[in-house]
Amino acid sequence: MDSFTNHNTLPLLAVDLRKEVPEVQVPVYMITGEYDLMKSAGKHYFDQLRAQKKEWFDIKKAGHAVSADQPAQVQSIYIDRMLKETYTK
Repeated sequence: MDSFTNHNTLPLLAVDLRKEVPEVQVPVYMITGEYDLMKSAGKHYFDQLRAQKKEWFDIKKAGHAVSADQPAQVQSIYIDRMLKETYTK
């Protein structure tokens, strides 16, 4: 492994968000691809997370790089759902 991974990424793997961040005071939108290998870990955290609003999006024909695999669908979620539900003038 390179020094960036050793210095930055590996320490993050030791963080258990279920314990460190069990609750948030903001809306949570999880966007994942149906083929994402990290989906089950993310879903487990999402199910336990306490938040005022939570929404899970499982995008078909996409892997971990959802916005690269299905850019139009992700853009639609950002504009038609997240922006409308969270932005106020």
